Amino acid sequence: MTTHDPAGYTAGVWFPEQRRRMMDDKTLAIAALRLPPEQRTQFLNQVCAGEPALRTAVDTMLAAESSLAANQDAPTHRTCKLTEPDCTLHSPPKEGTESTSPGLPSATEETVPYFGDYELLGVLGRGGMGVVYKARQLSLKRFVALKMMQAGAFASERDRRRFRNEVEAIAFLDHPGIVPVYEVGEYNGAPFFSMKLIEGGTLASRLSQFPTDPRAAATLVAQIAQAVQHAHERGVLHRDLKPANILLDEMGGVHVADFGLAKRGSSDHQLTTTGELLGSPAYMSPEQATGTAQGISPATDVYGVGVILYSLLTGVAPFAGDNVLAVIDAVRNQLPRNPRELTPRVPRDLERICLKSLEKRPADRYASVADLLTDLRRFLAGEPVSVRDAGLVERLAKWMSRQPLLATAYALGLVALLLGGFGGFALWQWGQAEQARTVALEERKFSQEAERQAHDQERLAIAARQEAERSRAEAIFARAISEEALAKSQVAQARLAALEYGTTLRVAHQEWRDDDVQAARALMDRTDPRFRHWEWNYLDQLLDTSRQTLRGHSDRVCSATFSPNGQLALTTSRDQTARLWDLASGTEIRSLPAPTRILSAAAFSPDGSRLLTAGPEHSATLWNAATGEPLLALKGHTQPILSGTFRHDGAQVVTVAGDGTARLWDCATGEALHVFRGPPGDVNWAAFHPDGTRLATSHLDGTTRLWDAATGAELRSTNAHRGWVRTVTFSPDGTTLLTSGQDGIAALWDVATGTEIRRLTGHPGEMFSAFFSSTGSQVVTASSDGTARIWKTSTGRQEQVLKGHTATILSAQFSPDDSQVLTASDDGTAKLWDVRPRAAEFLPLVGHAGGIHSATFSPDSRRVVTGSADQTAKLWDAQTGEELATLVGHTGIIWSADFSPDGTQVLTVADDHTLRLWDAGTGDPIRAIPEPSGLAVMATLNPDGTRLLVILADETVRILDFQTAAELAVLRGHESMPLAAAFNADSTRVITAGADTAVRVWDAATGAPLSVLTGHTRPVTSVRFHPNGREAVSGGMDGTIRIWDLTSGVERLSLSGHTRWVTTAAFSPDGQRLVSASEDQTVKVWDVETGAEVLSLRGHTHRVNSAVFSPDGTRIVSTSDDRTARLWDSRPLSQRDSRDE
Repeated sequence: MTTHDPAGYTAGVWFPEQRRRMMDDKTLAIAALRLPPEQRTQFLNQVCAGEPALRTAVDTMLAAESSLAANQDAPTHRTCKLTEPDCTLHSPPKEGTESTSPGLPSATEETVPYFGDYELLGVLGRGGMGVVYKARQLSLKRFVALKMMQAGAFASERDRRRFRNEVEAIAFLDHPGIVPVYEVGEYNGAPFFSMKLIEGGTLASRLSQFPTDPRAAATLVAQIAQAVQHAHERGVLHRDLKPANILLDEMGGVHVADFGLAKRGSSDHQLTTTGELLGSPAYMSPEQATGTAQGISPATDVYGVGVILYSLLTGVAPFAGDNVLAVIDAVRNQLPRNPRELTPRVPRDLERICLKSLEKRPADRYASVADLLTDLRRFLAGEPVSVRDAGLVERLAKWMSRQPLLATAYALGLVALLLGGFGGFALWQWGQAEQARTVALEERKFSQEAERQAHDQERLAIAARQEAERSRAEAIFARAISEEALAKSQVAQARLAALEYGTTLRVAHQEWRDDDVQAARALMDRTDPRFRHWEWNYLDQLLDTSRQTLRGHSDRVCSATFSPNGQLALTTSRDQTARLWDLASGTEIRSLPAPTRILSAAAFSPDGSRLLTAGPEHSATLWNAATGEPLLALKGHTQPILSGTFRHDGAQVVTVAGDGTARLWDCATGEALHVFRGPPGDVNWAAFHPDGTRLATSHLDGTTRLWDAATGAELRSTNAHRGWVRTVTFSPDGTTLLTSGQDGIAALWDVATGTEIRRLTGHPGEMFSAFFSSTGSQVVTASSDGTARIWKTSTGRQEQVLKGHTATILSAQFSPDDSQVLTASDDGTAKLWDVRPRAAEFLPLVGHAGGIHSATFSPDSRRVVTGSADQTAKLWDAQTGEELATLVGHTGIIWSADFSPDGTQVLTVADDHTLRLWDAGTGDPIRAIPEPSGLAVMATLNPDGTRLLVILADETVRILDFQTAAELAVLRGHESMPLAAAFNADSTRVITAGADTAVRVWDAATGAPLSVLTGHTRPVTSVRFHPNGREAVSGGMDGTIRIWDLTSGVERLSLSGHTRWVTTAAFSPDGQRLVSASEDQTVKVWDVETGAEVLSLRGHTHRVNSAVFSPDGTRIVSTSDDRTARLWDSRPLSQRDSRDE
């Protein structure tokens, strides 16, 4: 059996003409690699017979390739293999340097989540020199793209200069179409810089969308050309333009990225050397393919823009081949196929522009990117372009410039024919000899180059082996550390995990306070579900304060708007549907087709009878709102509809599309009345003046424009924002214009003069919409920071932040009565919000005139009773915070107030020498209970309500019969004043604590002491049994909380976190959590098993005197000397409205 390779070799048979055709060392090396190893030696012996230098060169290249393949799993720089058809070429490191860092922690995305001020979230891309991560900048709480050198601190100085060159090139530029740099620096010796994060993907991933729409391709390339021309005007050449380096944002805008090979002035004269190939072979220009740095010019980027245009028109690169060498040869010497051969619908003028840009000689291309941009604009405007088809003489001249040797040979042959005879034959012989000598010189040069490349590849392979060995050593070391960590006790591991959980929740809480809901949600979702308890539920409800969520779309919701009566909502989505919702029930009524994935907005007519959505074939569709039947198609736009709105009387509608126009339509006939134009792709939004006589439009160039609706004449243009203007709308009285911008600002403008009145600032991200309330007194804005915000128009003051979405909010609008706001988000939902909702963080109980010393829930968790220094106790509705009754009768400070076990009575203790019993329903007094002797400090009932535990000023604790007040036991033993006491769950034991720093356990039946627990260093102010009865908790003036094992009498945990003395410590009903209050004005929640602090509740402005869980475990009530009690609720807002739980 014979084996054939693509070069035509048959094992055992070799023809002379095949040998002559393959006397190129690189071609022979590729052919040998394609053969089975056992056939390579025979093949090379035949084809290299009599050519020892050629055989040596091929053997060297094969050895280097084998060495590289053996180490391809090592974390080295990306290096082109001979058999790969496409990869990015980068110069090898200088001798004595390494291609990767032996110790760069920031380059391992799986094991190191942080890099200085950045949290690494995932790899976006890699190049020969750098890695780009999606990251979150912790200090500024924003998502960025972070680029760092793969070699890190061990990068060569030459690589560092090239990396700095990229940063300097980008930093020198300021254009919306070029990704901006945020920060430049080094961390642990590793250079890095952060950029704006563009998350719409690369143009390379969208190539298949454009061959069917050449005009869209031209529009997009025009935007790229604008950005590249901006760079050229500032002396910066990109030199690596290709679809993969063009980023698309969510709105379809383009951003030129990756200036890693950029050249600014003569800044890289030491970074690029002769013979060095930089760029991607399939996309590099012919002058780059020769490896001569001197030929690089603005024409190189003209070629790059042309390559992108060619790829968009055809879906493929201009050149391809079986390997890198074949591709480079095609770039140098072959012409690309005409785009119309691959995609017949490409207009001829657009094909001419494309091929003009791809000329082999720089002088034959457009003189500048600006000239190329001019022709693209002419094409888009329907005007003749400057370039025409080349004639026969011009094509012949170009062929001769590409094939000089072959052209010379033909010329000499022609001369020989003309001269004839022996002289002609001699001349021909001389030409053949010269050609042979030239070929020999070329072969010798290629051989020398191959030897150099083989040597460089050998050094790379050695470096790769060294790096692999270092990685293996690090892996062994890491495994040893991991095994040592696993050997630790399970208790220590659990505490560490709980500490991490608590830290994560506290950071999430702070992110929520800083209005970064997306970051808070990401942190919350990252926590271990095994640890989640009250604190997680509490923060979870904080993260979404909406009244209702509309779910049903399968992709981002682009817009959401109220019906005129406020009862319905209309949403649009990238899932290609518009949906009508009943807001009373939150259910979907019907779905309408919207055959476009472009961001679009829908609208109701003023009377609510019709709907406007994007329609098929770039049209807008009017629908019957009641039946969902289509009424009228508005056709004329050449790109998908972005937004639309009705005039106040419903007779006209204005639409905006991606073709750069706004169009005014007659809603009765569908006739286009006027077209309002801007530059291609420029118009973003349009709105009617309340009287219908004028229109306002927003534009991507940062301007707003005012138009006469009757004539279509432009009245005024105003520079409104830096970057895109997203939305524009008039105030209800028509005197003020409101704009929102990409710069994160909303601005108010005087319609009469065009002057700015006020700015609304506060969103840390881009702003996507801004709209007035129906009265014009308020404005609601939507932002990429995941929040919507309500502002007071007259002052610009922020009044409310709506938190709940987990991604960019694309629109926010008031309901017709201004009581609610409707939002649409990238997270795939629309949400309904109350404009003045109840507080989500806590529910304040306000009414006491003095500090509040105690608070207790009723057994059913529906009421709270508080006791105050104002000599009153108060009953409160735990759902609404409404005051139900005031208990008046004491003449001194009320130290404690507690419900009876059945919830029908309230017991209060005051320093007026009385204990009083009250009706819990009416607040009426029932009776006074005389104190046994001395002054009562505290009193509490046992769980079945039959016995009363009282602390007296005579330093005793007494157990009384609740009905008769008969003394059942006296607990004596504290050396100074007892300060706290409690029964256990079955009333068999009592625990007390006092100023003598001791905690004591007693037999409740006999009063006999059972144990003394010591450890506190100052008076103990709080003590309680665990629900299981086997443990207890105490808190004291030494600032610590201690959990005791009552079986052994040993302290199990000491909790430190409060900075002042602890006033209260109490278990949750299930015993898994502990709540504490302190003089440091905080309430803290702790994990009982590990002692980890999991949440800190702040807000009180004076000492917090008490904090306890509700019996159902959903709420905490705290009291303070600031005269307020606060209810901290872990239930969602939707569960707090009804009093019937």
